[in-house]
Amino acid sequence: MINKNYSKKLRELKREITVVFENYPVHKLFKDMIQNNDQIVLVIDEYGVMEGIVTMEDIVETLLGLEIMDETDSYKDMREVAKKIWTEKRTQK
Repeated sequence: MINKNYSKKLRELKREITVVFENYPVHKLFKDMIQNNDQIVLVIDEYGVMEGIVTMEDIVETLLGLEIMDETDSYKDMREVAKKIWTEKRTQK
């Protein structure tokens, strides 16, 4: 059965996205994304030209130095696993 909303236009589905400059520190973006519950942000250069996107997964992988599994995840909640690994790495210093 097709949903009644199948003819919606993209403008009706879109939502605001956070925009950051390409030189914004990763650790600050991580905190901001958690605070704002963002999963994705748009990255621009000094002229406002889009450079790409960054996801929460990209940041977690960068901070932990690990590649997070996707479709074949053996853990249900990778955020909990990431927090645990991050805590362990911080206490090793």
